[in-house]
Parts: sequence; structure tokens; C-alpha cells
Amino acid sequence: MEPISIDSLEQLHRRRSAKWRTFPKDVLPLPVAEMDFPVAEPIKQILHEMIDASDLGYSSIVPELAEAFAGFARRNWNWDIDLAQFTITSDVAVAGVEVLRKFTKPGDKIALSTPVYYSFFAWIDEVAGECVDVPLVQSADQGWALDFSGLEAAFAAGVTAYILCNPHNPVGYIPSRLELEHLADLADEYGVLIISDEIHAPLIYDGNIFTPYLSLNSQSRRTGVVVTSASKAWNIAGLKCAQIITADSARAEALKTLPENIPWRSSLLGAWASVAAYNDSQDWLNSARALLAENRQLVDSLLTEHLPRASYRMPDATYLAWIDLSAYREEKPAAYILETARIAFSEGSDYGPAGRGHIRLNFATSPEIITEAITRTAQIFKD
Repeated sequence: MEPISIDSLEQLHRRRSAKWRTFPKDVLPLPVAEMDFPVAEPIKQILHEMIDASDLGYSSIVPELAEAFAGFARRNWNWDIDLAQFTITSDVAVAGVEVLRKFTKPGDKIALSTPVYYSFFAWIDEVAGECVDVPLVQSADQGWALDFSGLEAAFAAGVTAYILCNPHNPVGYIPSRLELEHLADLADEYGVLIISDEIHAPLIYDGNIFTPYLSLNSQSRRTGVVVTSASKAWNIAGLKCAQIITADSARAEALKTLPENIPWRSSLLGAWASVAAYNDSQDWLNSARALLAENRQLVDSLLTEHLPRASYRMPDATYLAWIDLSAYREEKPAAYILETARIAFSEGSDYGPAGRGHIRLNFATSPEIITEAITRTAQIFKD
């Protein structure tokens, strides 16, 4: 497994992505969920080949991508997908909104579990739904979990759809198979659609198990739609390609009536980069996960040393650290840190009411940058 080398801060500042252009140059940016790692060589190779051949036209149906994803899912999760129940679009947000449009109507109750990826709120707003929050529950010894009594009450009260984050952004929690089976049973009983956002699924740490929602049983296949992408795990978000997957003939038939231009909204470069990711970039992914595993431990060590009143549970997946700074009595700590220490984190309250007093830190970067960010933050929170 070849180690990943990371560009210097000066080199990173030359990048044109949102992470490196949103803030002034004196701000160390750690909110946007993209990696500072170099792109995998097989992905670079296919992109160079296509550019050299001036192969930059429209995308549409790409059967090779369905085959590549199916192979990756089989190898990594023992999940066999139906190639006929697979389509592509530009990104997971577009996929989620289009699925909601198909299976809900304006005014429907759509549930989620905070703290959760803030874009989900925008998905619900975009389809004119009513957001129902069933927060995650947390215990000191067991970590995070779905609130099944709350979910059943919400489903019984008329929720039409539930957006599942699997693995969960920002807390890094992976629902167990038993939890997902319980969720599928409830969804089947109450006629609730489960949209499972599985974009972080390849980013699982050793000792943990990810279970695709559609791989569970007949109940999950009837109730579920998976939206996912190679964009997060292989750092190719700018190439715009996501996947929508079903495992039920009725769901698949309904999705066939999505606008015909849904696949055309994806990027040709993104589709073929995703093929290279799923088919040929497992070694790179393994190296990235190894470095991320070291980084999540580094975050833990640095917080223990420099911010001892902070609370942090190492994530089981993702490259995101969810850090509770409420003991330092700043309701919006990210705003205070940005103004005072010139470090940019994501504001916890953006992820729902349970996020007040928290920050989200992206540790898909160099140990030096992580160390700089936490030590500089600690200087403004001295006890």
C-alpha cells in the first residue's frame, strides 16, 4: 500500500475549489468536505486520455458505470445490484431531490435525524415538504443511535419519507444491520420511503461494518432508494456524477418517469472517473483510509492535550470530526474561532439544534495542518 503525500499549504492555496477560494488566504479552511489528497492515478489517467482525445461531450447512459459500481459493491459489501435499476445524475443532492419529487408531494412530512448534513434541509425545502426532526440519541458508552420510538411515532403521524445518512455526516456513526432492519420494518409497516444517502460508505475504518440499505431484505428493497457517488471517497466532487439505485420493480418503474435529461445532467468526465474509481482505485482508497485513520487519532490526541474540555468521539466512518465545544460557552464556536483565530470550521448549529456549541472539522488533510488548526484554536479557549 503506497502512502499518500499531501501538497504543502502554499501549493494547496493554488487550488481553485470552493474550499480554497471561500476564505481569505490568512484563514486555514477546514469546513468543506473535500480532501487535500492527490487524485488516484487511474482517475488521472482516464481524465488525461479523454482530454487528449478531445472527448468532452455530453454524458448520458453509461452502462460501464453500473457494472463498475456493481463490482465494487460486491467486493466490498457482498451486495449484488440489478444493473437495470441504476441511473446517474449530476450529484447526490440532485438525486435526493428528484427522488423526493417523485415519491412525495408539497406539504408532505419528510423526516431526518439531526445532527445531520445540512443540505438535507434544503432538499426538503426544494420539494416544499414539512421537515420532521427525529434526533439521534447518544450515550457515553454506546455512542450514537437512531431513536426508534421517535421514528415510529413520526411515521405513525404521517411521515411520507425519511432521509437516512448512512454512514452519518457529521457524527461518523454507521447504523448496524439490526438497526437498519428495524428501520426497514417500520418503513414497510407505515408506507414510508427511505432515501439512503450512502456517499460516505467507502470511507469505513477497520473494525466497522457498513451495510447498504437495499441489501437487507425484502422490506428494505420495497421501501428504499439509495443515492450515492464516488465523489466523496475519491475526491472528485467537481466532476459531477452520482448514482440512484433501487431494488424493487415498482420503485424502478416509478423512477423511469423521471425527466429524460436526468442522466444528461451528469458529467462525461465524472462518469468515467467514477468507473476508474470503482474498478481500479481500491489501492488508493486503502491508502487514504490508512492516513485518515491516523488523522482521526491525531485529532483525539490534540484535543486531549490542548482542549481538554472538548468532547469528541472518533468517527467509525467519514473524514469528519464532530467536536463538542459547549463547555467553552460559545453558542457559535465556529464563528468565534474564524474571527479570532482565523481557522474555518463548519458551525455545528447548521446541522440542527443538537449541533449548538459544536464544530465539524475536516481531517482529510496533512497532520501539520490539523495540528496548526487545533493548537491555534486552543489559544483562544484557554481555561
